[in-house]
Amino acid sequence: MTVAPLTGATVDTAYSATATATLMDVDDGTYTNVWSMTASGGALGLTIDAATGAISGTPTAAGDYAVNLSVTDSLGNTVSSGITLTVTPAAAALAAMPSHYQPVEAINQAEQPKNTKKK
Repeated sequence: MTVAPLTGATVDTAYSATATATLMDVDDGTYTNVWSMTASGGALGLTIDAATGAISGTPTAAGDYAVNLSVTDSLGNTVSSGITLTVTPAAAALAAMPSHYQPVEAINQAEQPKNTKKK
């Protein structure tokens, strides 16, 4: 049995992936898998569904996490795969300008003296 790698994640962004395993023996339709996942480096913010291998959650901190995925089939065969899951920082939010600021063009136009020629 082999376990496929996972894609990267982003802080404060919902993450969803499914761990998959390939059996070395031909599956006759009766095999079931039980998944587990552990991560080093603190709370990753992700969980795995033991029956389906679906990984979901929202990562809370950027970094490289050593993740260990394990799957046990109904015959008792277990395989583990250690990977590094990279969680990138969230994109910085643009700060809104206070409403009392005006574009430079509007200020320049307001300060232009009006042409008041007398005849």
